[in-house]
Formats: sequence, C-alpha cells, structure tokens
Amino acid sequence: MKILVLNWKDHHHPLAGGAEDFTYNIMKRLAQDGHEIVWFTSLYPGAKETSHEDGIDFVRSGSYRTVHGKSKAFIRAISPGNKPDVILDEVNTRPFNPSRWLRVNVPVVNLIHQLAREVWFQETPLPVALVGRYALENYWLKAIKNHLTVTVSESTEEDLRNLGFERIRLVYNALEVIPKRTSIEKDNPPKIVYLGRLSRGKRPKDCLEAFRLVRRERPCTMTVMGDGPLMPTLQKRYPEVDFLGHVSETTKRSVLSRATFILASGTREGWNRGVLEAQAYGVVPVVQNIHGLRDAVGKGKAGIMVPTRNPKEIAKSVLSLFDKEKYLRELSQNCIEWASLFSYSKSKSQFESVLTACALGEPDPYLDTHVSG
Repeated sequence: MKILVLNWKDHHHPLAGGAEDFTYNIMKRLAQDGHEIVWFTSLYPGAKETSHEDGIDFVRSGSYRTVHGKSKAFIRAISPGNKPDVILDEVNTRPFNPSRWLRVNVPVVNLIHQLAREVWFQETPLPVALVGRYALENYWLKAIKNHLTVTVSESTEEDLRNLGFERIRLVYNALEVIPKRTSIEKDNPPKIVYLGRLSRGKRPKDCLEAFRLVRRERPCTMTVMGDGPLMPTLQKRYPEVDFLGHVSETTKRSVLSRATFILASGTREGWNRGVLEAQAYGVVPVVQNIHGLRDAVGKGKAGIMVPTRNPKEIAKSVLSLFDKEKYLRELSQNCIEWASLFSYSKSKSQFESVLTACALGEPDPYLDTHVSG
C-alpha cells in the first residue's frame, strides 16, 4: 500500500511534539511491513528538501506559514500511474484537505489529535485568536467532516462528533519502550517531574508554582525535562528547580525511574505522551482535568485529576498523597498496569486496518479500542 502523509511538521521539526512522534512511530512500523510511505512537510533550519529515514521518504517545501500552499502543487502533480492508495491528512488546526486539488481519485483519512479551541488565546494575538476560535477552525473542520477520521482520545472524539463528524476511529497513543523492572526505587526526598514543552498552552507555571507550595510543607525536588519559549523566564523565576532542557531517551528514563509524581496542566491536549511515559515507571500523575489529560490518566484510574488550574489545588492533591503511602503504592502500580496496555504494535495494527479498508473502499472497520479495566 502506498501512503502519502500530509503534516506541516515532521518528528524532527523544532516545534514537533507528541502528535508527530505518534505518526512517525506508526509510519515507520508500516514501512517495516512493506508499505511505501511518503511524508510531505515543511522546511526548517537544517532540514533537507528530501530525505529517507526508517523506510519513510520525506519531501519538504515551504515554511510552516506556506506549507499548505506549497502542498497544492505537490498534490496536483500526482498522476494516475504514481498515485498513493490513501492520503493521511494530519490536521494541526488547519487541514490540507487534499481532495480540493487531486486530479485523480484517492481516498483521504484525517488524523486529528485535538482541536485548538482555547489554545488560540494562548498562542496567537487577540484579534487572530477570536477569528480562529469562532470562525476559521470550525470552517476548516466542517469541510473535512465526511472523511474517515482517526483520533487518539475519547475527549477529541466527543469534540469531533459535536462538529458533525461521524466516521471516527480511535487509535490510542502508545509507548516506544515498555520498561521491565523487578522493583521500583524512588528518590528520597520525593522527586516531582514536569515533562513537556515550555509554552503558554502547556501552562508549566501552574506546575512550578504547585511544586513551590509543596516544598514549603514537605521536602521534595523538581526536575523539568523539555524546552520552549518560556524556559529562560522560568529558569530565572524558579532557581530551585532543575531544568534539563531537551534530554536524551536515556536521561529521560533515568529521571522517570526515580520520580514519584509528574505534574501536568495545560489548555487542551489530544493525549499526553509524557504522562504515559511516566506512568510506565510507576510515576503518579497529578493533572488538570482537561481534554487529553483526563484520558491519559484513565479518568482517575491511573492518576489524580484536579478540577481547576489553581496551583494550590495541584499542591493540595500532591501533599495528600504524601500521607497515604499505601494508596500511593497502589496508585503507582495502577499506573504501570495502565501504561502496559498501550503498545505501538497494537496501535499500528489498528491504524493499518483503517488505512487499508479506506484504500480498498471496503466498509469501515469497527475498532473496539476503548481501554477498559
């Protein structure tokens, strides 16, 4: 099967996140199974116009502002003798909507991790945010609502159904490596971690303020893994926190293996890869109850949900667990068991069945991928 992926970022892009990592891990596994993958995306400093990695052919053109326009010529140039069997339109707020430009008949599948909604007000100036939130996003999404759509969480599925999407399939996020262990040894005093991009939409300041409040009551440390535009400001404001920036997989796993809690706030998520990675090491998440984060903790099965963005409430939840050692151990074990349910082997197979059925024009497969237990 020939698959064309349209995404304005690839997994090496400076602004890439969990969505691109998910797509890359699915596509490289499909390539290993013999499928032909082409990924059309934007150029960025240090990137080549074409490259090949893990069986995927990357084609890059334009910047993040112009890549959608550049895709028009690329899509129009698809000939009957070289057409893909299916196109995956990965929607990061704005879809490519290749059906508008195709000169040949190729089925399209959407991949939508999350809607932007409130994120417009975190990441763009006010006039643009208003137009984006209440006009542009709805207009863009309604234009593609009849395509078969893959998403990664029940929260985003609900959002899409409210916009009129009906052909939705859930394929969950997953772990690249599920650690093996015989015992869990944690730092004493307890280590709290934050893992993710340091941007306004992720609201890392909520987590850092919560740590500062916890530290006033009980001995603990905090390590932040991840970088972003807020990093210089946060480093100055929170000198007691260990900021590691972008870290290697080895460093990340070492830190997570010794941590007790991971904190996560934000505006809106599709899922949260960092939370899932931490859970695999028995790290207990304390997260804000928002789209994506509530899904990542199984709505309370594998973590604690805080109903507000108030750092005091996050700190209160963490402090309450300090005095409940037995419950904390049970919750930690629940996290390990929960994380073990999410493998790329399973997610790849589910994704492949959706793409294959769409390419062959067969009835949509029903994927019973809702995790229970």
